[in-house]
Amino acid sequence: MTVISILLGVNASLGLVIGLVLFRAHAIVLASPLVALFSVAVLCHHRFGPVREVLILIGALTALQGFYLVGAFMRYLTMDDGRD
Repeated sequence: MTVISILLGVNASLGLVIGLVLFRAHAIVLASPLVALFSVAVLCHHRFGPVREVLILIGALTALQGFYLVGAFMRYLTMDDGRD
């Protein structure tokens, strides 16, 4: 269970950082396959089984993309549009 919590936490943090710092959809498109490959490698190493691996991978990608949206929205709210 610790491995799952760490994967979800890392993916959520990565998504938030990408949303806050990069704010580009291209960055999340590039990060998603890398996260998927890394997650599958870690889960295969710990022998979770194919069904559990797929379910955890779906959760990890959901956390990545969900927190990307949160970060992008936070950055959008804090942008200065130059109006005074």
